Amino acid sequence: PGRLEALATRARRISEALIAENNPLGAKFTRQECDWWIERVIRNEPLWASGPAAFNRDRGKVCLPLWPRRQTPAASSRPGVFLHLYYSDLAPVFAKRLAHISCPFDLYVSTDTAEKADFIRGCLPAAEIRVLENRGRDVWPKLYGFRDVYARHDIVLHLHGKKSPHSAALDEWLEHILDCLVGSADEVNRILSLFDTIPRLGMVKPVTFKAALSAAHWGANREIARELAWRMKIEAPLPDDGKLRFPAGSMFWARRDAIQPLLDLDLRPEHFPPEAGQVDGTVAHAIERMLGVVCKVNGHHILPVSGAGTRLHMMYQKRFTSNGELRAALEAGVFDA
Repeated sequence: PGRLEALATRARRISEALIAENNPLGAKFTRQECDWWIERVIRNEPLWASGPAAFNRDRGKVCLPLWPRRQTPAASSRPGVFLHLYYSDLAPVFAKRLAHISCPFDLYVSTDTAEKADFIRGCLPAAEIRVLENRGRDVWPKLYGFRDVYARHDIVLHLHGKKSPHSAALDEWLEHILDCLVGSADEVNRILSLFDTIPRLGMVKPVTFKAALSAAHWGANREIARELAWRMKIEAPLPDDGKLRFPAGSMFWARRDAIQPLLDLDLRPEHFPPEAGQVDGTVAHAIERMLGVVCKVNGHHILPVSGAGTRLHMMYQKRFTSNGELRAALEAGVFDA
């Protein structure tokens, strides 16, 4: 059944690509080029490896370089950290990184076997650990496997043990994301202070990793996203590829209210296809993109950041020296260009 599901998913991706605007299988391509695209689908590779027509990779490079803050902000509630560890061997990595959160927080960890849970518990003894079905990658466990505890937290952090076996170019992606979100105690303090002082700040996401820039668009996920939007009663049309903003890699800090409509969907494991190594075109990939859409529809800002540990896209950095200056820049749409 899992193999049939994977083949059906790939067949759907071909049919969607044929009718999509700027489709890579359209008549403007030669037969040889079409065969090349079809082979990408058969190998389970993204259809738009270099982005759809007129897609601008540079828009994903704009970011705020975090500046340190020594003082830990006083939070109205403890942040909730939601960590999915399919790759349990990464637990020590996260134990070290989470030590950079200097305020009290609650940690929720999901994995898919009791054996993995035992190992994780040894590395993260304070965590509430749940063994959940291996469906929906990290998205279902983090959003819905712990849906009952979200009301306790105004601010949440989503992380997962990301590995990308299908592409060696993505080997450093996790380190980049962690450098941006939990790079140091002073940088985490800065992020939390931004949520305290900028009421409309809905999400802090890592600046898009260099090898993921070409995939930071709808890809084969738009039709699934339309159904999700309908279920959430979002009447506004989905943004086009050039205006889509989302946390590529599905790791971010967020205000719970900014993502509440997705939580309210209360999806079950069976809403997600069986795991078959899919790299695109699944409910999880669509939700990854809808995280940004929902945040913006709710009237919140999305802020891409880089930490001191990452040197990417330095020409595109927007520097500010106070939270007030940054708030004005967000209101002016500086990071939406």
